[in-house]
Amino acid sequence: MTKLIRRNKNNKTPEWDLSNLYKGIDDPDINKDLKSSLVKAERFSNSYKGFFSNLPIRSDALLPVLKEYEAILESAILPIIYGELVFSADTNPAHGAFLQKMKARSVAINQHLIFFELELAKLSEKNLAELAAHPTLARYAHYLDVQRIWQPHRLTLLEEKLMSDKNLTGAGAFSRLFDEELSSKKFILKNKKVSEEVVLKMLHSPRRSERKRAAESLTHGLNEEARRLTYITNIMAEDLAVDGRYRKYTSPEASRHLANETSQDVVDVMSSVIAENYAVVQDFYRFKRSALKLPKLYDYDRYAPISKTSSKKIDFQAGKKIVLDSYRRFSPEFSDSAKRFFDEKRIDANMREGQRGGAFC
Repeated sequence: MTKLIRRNKNNKTPEWDLSNLYKGIDDPDINKDLKSSLVKAERFSNSYKGFFSNLPIRSDALLPVLKEYEAILESAILPIIYGELVFSADTNPAHGAFLQKMKARSVAINQHLIFFELELAKLSEKNLAELAAHPTLARYAHYLDVQRIWQPHRLTLLEEKLMSDKNLTGAGAFSRLFDEELSSKKFILKNKKVSEEVVLKMLHSPRRSERKRAAESLTHGLNEEARRLTYITNIMAEDLAVDGRYRKYTSPEASRHLANETSQDVVDVMSSVIAENYAVVQDFYRFKRSALKLPKLYDYDRYAPISKTSSKKIDFQAGKKIVLDSYRRFSPEFSDSAKRFFDEKRIDANMREGQRGGAFC
């Protein structure tokens, strides 16, 4: 089977073990699970289309339906999760193709389930509120409340199916292209080709010459990709505008506020408070310039350490102990949970060719 990561016997830092999901991208269990999820989704559709036409809906009748719906979603999402993890660890074309295939299979399953939330959201405010407040449905109370929030922005069943299909070739596809471009991009630093992660790390160097060199390398490298990255950004912005037009969002950021379960008013207040206090940030950078004894502060000085950095190096095992001991002083339960991430190899600490940026946990 295809191996996700090439092991380095001399490397003591942990790498992901995804075998608790699947053994590799050609694991036959993947296809087996997808087929099973598709059959369950089709059966669910045949059984419950029109379920919400018998009003009002009672909590005891809805509970088994919600449990079955949840179980299908959980089983269907595993291949997608695995595909995302495989791709983020190594954004090579084979993993990209695998992820795209998993998304396509997932959309096919989801086509049989879209009706459910559309019909659920059409229940009256009173009926939905009563269901959400009922002790029998306590596990699903928040889920039921959210349906009311999204209801004004839902489309017809056919339109929702089209939107789901088109996402494979729309913003989702360009998001994957963006990740592939930056993951494979090389930057020139000290006459060597290095990844973006290496350059970003050097922006924290105590040596100003290294920070400046890293900033220039990053700027030059991104300028080389400006045409492609600008095109990707413009396409994704236009895709968001089209989606907002059909779903009747009041602003480009409205869908994000709904997903975050906040409001435009809350965000506007936060933004205005930040704008009114720009002076705090300015004062900080004036202090930092003074502490660093620099005549002028440049962008590459933002992450410069103010205090003297220790030359002492802490290996991974020592760092692990510091983290777990700190958690234990706060809460033994937190420490035990964190320890599982190490023990079960849920942390991928090695930077590799083709790896996406970000936290690997």
